[in-house]
Amino acid sequence: MRDDMSGLRTYSGITTKIRAIRSRMLSHEQLRELAGCTDVAQVIQYLAGTKEYGKLLASVSPEELHRGNIEKILKNCYYKDFEKLYHFADMEQRKYLMLYFKRFELSFMKSCLRNICRTNSEDRSDRDIIELFHRHSKLDVQALQSETTIEGFVDKLRGTEYYLPLKHVVDAERHTLFDYEAALDYCYFTTMWKDKQKNFKGLDAKILDRSLGYKLDILNMQWIYRSKRYYSLSNAEIYAILLPMRSKLTKIDLTRMVEAKDMVEFAAALKKTYYGKLYPQIAGENLEDIYIYLLDKVHETDGFKYPYSVAIINSYLYQKEYEINKVTTIMESIRYSLPYEDIVRYARIN
Repeated sequence: MRDDMSGLRTYSGITTKIRAIRSRMLSHEQLRELAGCTDVAQVIQYLAGTKEYGKLLASVSPEELHRGNIEKILKNCYYKDFEKLYHFADMEQRKYLMLYFKRFELSFMKSCLRNICRTNSEDRSDRDIIELFHRHSKLDVQALQSETTIEGFVDKLRGTEYYLPLKHVVDAERHTLFDYEAALDYCYFTTMWKDKQKNFKGLDAKILDRSLGYKLDILNMQWIYRSKRYYSLSNAEIYAILLPMRSKLTKIDLTRMVEAKDMVEFAAALKKTYYGKLYPQIAGENLEDIYIYLLDKVHETDGFKYPYSVAIINSYLYQKEYEINKVTTIMESIRYSLPYEDIVRYARIN
């Protein structure tokens, strides 16, 4: 394990940079004030007055400030922070950032697939994303964004690690959006796990084991639950989509959940897992809430406990992503005139 002085020398610069960037994030009070806005125009006006989003919004004309563009602006703010950290990082830290970038690839490809499946003709081109991916990715963003069929989309991924898993879905008799997204998730997390083992040792490896391991476990539980509740998949089909890596789940845990005869038996199996003992209220319906709560806790704890390690980068990027998600949820909820109490609950800013 890396000693404290070594970590201080390696991470002191980027830790100072992250602390400065983090100071511009929205506070809990600001998020609640944002949730109290009466319409989307007021949300935009509020964001324009913040340190984090003000400059980006000021550079956009009023005619361009519609929902689609606002979401792009929010995401681009996230990407710009990634770029700042990348340019400030040393070679070892860039290894982690490039590993994290695969999360952007996953999100981008899922967005394209959903657009195709919904036959949505909305223009999703984004110069900032194109430039970002050109610098850090092998994906041809422009070609993928313009594709209108699943088969064409998959074909344009030839030469990447995503091609074969998606091609297997295309060639299968039954293929839904869920199948394509599950294939992408499988590929993404398998690659992340292998790269983590190859490129990180000591404390950094331990930190990534915790955050990635919990994700893998809870995603597997979610997939089993969704497969049994909504898709009526056979046991063999469920086993086929499960991620092979585990943290706190045992092989017996997985077998109990997959082979549960009904949802009552599944719920009982869920409560016997490490997570069921940790959270007695656990159920298939609240796995997403537990997932977010657990990851919030892990990233906050590790970022505080190990400020001169990969944890500081990992925790900041996680927190920034969820800030964007919260703001987007607030804006969407206000657009549909939901009550303040519901907005606060959906955005998880209670």
